[in-house]
Amino acid sequence: MPKKKKAPTPLYEDYIGSSEWQKKRIQAFYALGNKCEVCGSSKNTHVHHNNYGSLGNENPKADLVILCDECHKNLHCHVPSNLLGKRSVGYTRGHKCTMCMSTKYKKTKYLSCGLSTQPGHSWRKKKPKVHRILHICERCIDAIGSKLLEENKVTNSMKKKMIREKTETKKKERLLRRKAKKQKTEPSPIKAKNIIKPKKPKKESLVAEPPQVVVMRRPTRKAT
Repeated sequence: MPKKKKAPTPLYEDYIGSSEWQKKRIQAFYALGNKCEVCGSSKNTHVHHNNYGSLGNENPKADLVILCDECHKNLHCHVPSNLLGKRSVGYTRGHKCTMCMSTKYKKTKYLSCGLSTQPGHSWRKKKPKVHRILHICERCIDAIGSKLLEENKVTNSMKKKMIREKTETKKKERLLRRKAKKQKTEPSPIKAKNIIKPKKPKKESLVAEPPQVVVMRRPTRKAT
């Protein structure tokens, strides 16, 4: 069987004005949240491409980032579009920068300011949203370092907290599943046999009695 040829990537200017990109943009805002993932502002938010090799076939979690206007400009001033990495087949989140897809520089982990859907769940299902982890390289930190929130930096204590929360949620889910299974498997209570139930008293039938007919006779005249 001949291999399927990949569709050529569209031109950036033509693609950004198309209806397909508008749909992808809405999906990105729904999946990643409406706030800037770096500073948390919700004014003039843009959808940033960390690579242009996936135009027309973007994955919101891997290829897109929500940034405000200021963060987006600062990033592209230090990291122009021609220096953005190309999305390869063996893409993994931990080895590449979330902002520029580079593998050269050392990366640090930051919690995203926006809430995103949990991985593995479709967007149509209503599931609780969580903060995703951003792997930001040194070059991107120099570009948007003033906007990065220090409290969102993932430290060892924060990692332990996240692991505890995950284990607790998993335990709760298991307990709920076990309870649901027990309720399904529990037999219905057996009805006691040979128990004479008291009979209900019969209702007296109300029969209408025939009306009493009284015959009135005239007094007879006596003979004189």
